[in-house]
Amino acid sequence: MLDLLTHKLLCNVSYVSRFPVYLKRGIHTLQVKVRAKGPQVFQCNIKPFSSSYPFKLINPPFLPDLVEGQIFGKLIPLPVNNLQSSKWLKIIKVSIIDNSSDKLLTLKLFKQSKDISIAPGQVRTVILELKYKSDPPEKKAGCKDLKLTLKVTVNDGKSQQLGIKLRCRKLKESFLFTFLDQDGSVQHGAAILPLKPCEISKCPVILTLHGTSRCNAI
Repeated sequence: MLDLLTHKLLCNVSYVSRFPVYLKRGIHTLQVKVRAKGPQVFQCNIKPFSSSYPFKLINPPFLPDLVEGQIFGKLIPLPVNNLQSSKWLKIIKVSIIDNSSDKLLTLKLFKQSKDISIAPGQVRTVILELKYKSDPPEKKAGCKDLKLTLKVTVNDGKSQQLGIKLRCRKLKESFLFTFLDQDGSVQHGAAILPLKPCEISKCPVILTLHGTSRCNAI
């Protein structure tokens, strides 16, 4: 009998994650407690583990925008799922292998994510830091979305790739930015410039708080 509560597999409802479980040959019964408001939908797929893919990269829940070519927020939260049943996972290198921009970009682990380890079956968010290698491009009347292919390498030498896209916004449009919260997680906010120039040298700031996302704790 395979009981998810007995095996202490914690489900993260925000991600489609995979849980590794070692099973001996035989017949097993899967027992799951489902509790929700409204219609309930549960789907389960069981596949044999492949040592060629010991982990999975999950699309970031949000990304910073480009404001006429300028990256507004350098931090990217990247959830990583360790698919192994007994081995811990550690990310040793991140890099960019494809870039749609003509400007060189650098990608590295943020200082808080350099020494973290991911337990078997765990989904953990690592923080990436994205910057222009040289001076950022000059502001232009228009710009294009930035498409990147990221490569993540772990301690056993295996690597995975993931494509992301940072959308481009004009100065008159609202845009998203990322920041490091007090709890050490990456969060995001939205900003928009005033509709017309301010009469004084500096414009006042209006702050509005809204609980739009969950905490992406590391």
